[in-house]
Amino acid sequence: MYYHYYELEQNPFHITPDPAFFFMSPHHEGALATLIDSLSKRQGMVAIIGDAGLGKTTLLRAYLVQAQRWRCKTIYVTHADLVFRNLLQMLYQELELDFARATLNAFCTACQQHRAVILVIDDAHMMPLATLKNCVR
Repeated sequence: MYYHYYELEQNPFHITPDPAFFFMSPHHEGALATLIDSLSKRQGMVAIIGDAGLGKTTLLRAYLVQAQRWRCKTIYVTHADLVFRNLLQMLYQELELDFARATLNAFCTACQQHRAVILVIDDAHMMPLATLKNCVR
């Protein structure tokens, strides 16, 4: 019904956010600029924090469109409630590495062989505390 009334060509209401429908407010523009700047400076970590529904995931997807232009390897974790071993296995699979010899240090060394590796963990607050502790060791 609303397709015809608003002359829409496609459904703007998806479960997964679509960067094509992203409204770039001044706050979002600043956050995106910070993300892009952090990539160019190869900073170790950037956290985007905000209440649900503010556009963090859509902002990340817009950022990843930019990262693809720079030919960066992107690993996007959508289900953060992983035990450390499963997270490490996912990272190894994404970089096509042998998981039999998996360590976080070996993963970091493998990342250095790529131009840049961007690891995005959406809803990282859902990650088990034990997994987070293993990630920062």
